[in-house]
Amino acid sequence: LGGGIFWDGARLALLSVDFHHEVYPRDDVIEPYSKCLACIRHTLLRSHLTPLLKEVVQCFGLELEVLRQDLQELVRDVADGITQDEADRLPPADFAAYTGSTVQGLL
Repeated sequence: LGGGIFWDGARLALLSVDFHHEVYPRDDVIEPYSKCLACIRHTLLRSHLTPLLKEVVQCFGLELEVLRQDLQELVRDVADGITQDEADRLPPADFAAYTGSTVQGLL
C-alpha cells in the first residue's frame, strides 16, 4: 500500500521491487501500514472526495448518503479487481486479508 509519499515497509519487503537503497536513511517514505492507510484515507477521501460529494449534493440535489454508498461500492469494486503479482511473496490468503483490511480502513 502506498499512500501519497508513503510506502508500507513490511509489504514492500515482500514484493519483487526494492528501492530501499534509493531512499535516504532519514526520509519518511517507508512507513508502517497504518500510517499509509491513514494518509490515503485523509488525503483522498476526507480532503478531496468527501468535499466533492457535498458540492455535488448542493449543485445537483442528490442525496449525500446515496453518493457515499456509491463511493464505498466503487472502493470495494476496485479492490476486488486487484490481482496479486506472481512475484509477490505474501501468501494468497494474507494478500486477500491485506486487501480486505485496506478496504475496511478506507471506509
